[in-house]
Amino acid sequence: MKILFIVGSCLSVNSSANLCHRAYIQGAIASGHECDVIAVSPMGMPVDGALVNLKVRKEYLYRAAAYSRLANSFKSQKSLNSFLSNKNSQINYGIIIGFKSFMGKTIRFVKNGYLKSLGVYGLDYLWFKRARWFKTEDCYDIVISLSSPVIGHELAARLLSRGRLRTKRWVQIWEDPWYVDLYNTRKNEVKLKESNLVALPDEVIYVTPITLRNQQSLYPLSARKMRWLPLPYYYKDNSDIKKNALAVSYLGDYFSYARNLVPFYNAVKKLNYETMIVGNSDLCLKNTKNIKVMPRVGITDLKIIERGTTLLVMLCNLGGGQIPGKIYQYAATKKYVLFILDGTEEEKAIIYNYFSKFNRFVFCDNNIKDISNALKKIYNKKVSVDNSPVDYFSPKNIFKEIVRDLYAN
Repeated sequence: MKILFIVGSCLSVNSSANLCHRAYIQGAIASGHECDVIAVSPMGMPVDGALVNLKVRKEYLYRAAAYSRLANSFKSQKSLNSFLSNKNSQINYGIIIGFKSFMGKTIRFVKNGYLKSLGVYGLDYLWFKRARWFKTEDCYDIVISLSSPVIGHELAARLLSRGRLRTKRWVQIWEDPWYVDLYNTRKNEVKLKESNLVALPDEVIYVTPITLRNQQSLYPLSARKMRWLPLPYYYKDNSDIKKNALAVSYLGDYFSYARNLVPFYNAVKKLNYETMIVGNSDLCLKNTKNIKVMPRVGITDLKIIERGTTLLVMLCNLGGGQIPGKIYQYAATKKYVLFILDGTEEEKAIIYNYFSKFNRFVFCDNNIKDISNALKKIYNKKVSVDNSPVDYFSPKNIFKEIVRDLYAN
């Protein structure tokens, strides 16, 4: 098949969303399909050279807003590099405060009228204004628009409605819903726009069963075209478990409005297990004799940390049912995986019922006692889980699930 992916981000930037985007594209390529991509140009963006080139047929790249390029470049190249070069391995609060001050002034300048004028898509709309002139004579078997950001769906809608793009089938994949997103401050406008968007394609795919249920309830007129599929992992790690020690790693962002990492931090601090916490946050967790705290790192450094780890930690969100995509990546390793459940009792039950059937994860609730007990059981080898990679989450298999109806026809 001939497939077009539409992504409103730069696929050369290392982010959890982009790793998911890349995995979908890899799955299509691995399945033998010809793939084209419309995405954001890497010009001026903080690209990660360790991300391998996607072997797509054609790339149609359009520049992001100048402000987005400036903000991303400053954040990842200066603030992060200065942090990592600190020989004391402690947070350089001067750099962080200076960065926040710079960014705060810049953001306030942009928000004074200009940002509001761009509508619900904000700065992503400037990329859309360039990409909307895309036109091709190709007719694709399937167009797949990916979010986040949501602007990819809007671009697909515009190109298809104006006849600048033709396809036999359009699929939207929503890695995050929009209206219920914590960042959404324009509720009424966003709900109307999201309702209009999900009404347009042939199919809408979400990435958790809870999100699917919530979205079907929110937009009942489009409910019949909605379903959910797990995310694909980005790469498989066949390195063996570290022997004779419990090296624990939490690798991911942990902003307090979305996830509560404090119980885990206190648990490993008390147990004195060797621990790495790597990710961005609004919290100021301190290094201890057994815990090292770092900001987000590139994929090369991330792989090095993972290889030295016995146990990988996955922490659920405080609510809403969205599942951090790292769980699928962790399922593709031979490491122990501690799956910390959070949210409402109903959300925890739904998540547990799905993931427990793989017999791959060690589950606990998000409190010091449960986390400590689970860690001790793993340390004393009193858990019986299958530490083999879960092939069901491979990019090729998940893509096969996406297009299963096309194959059936």
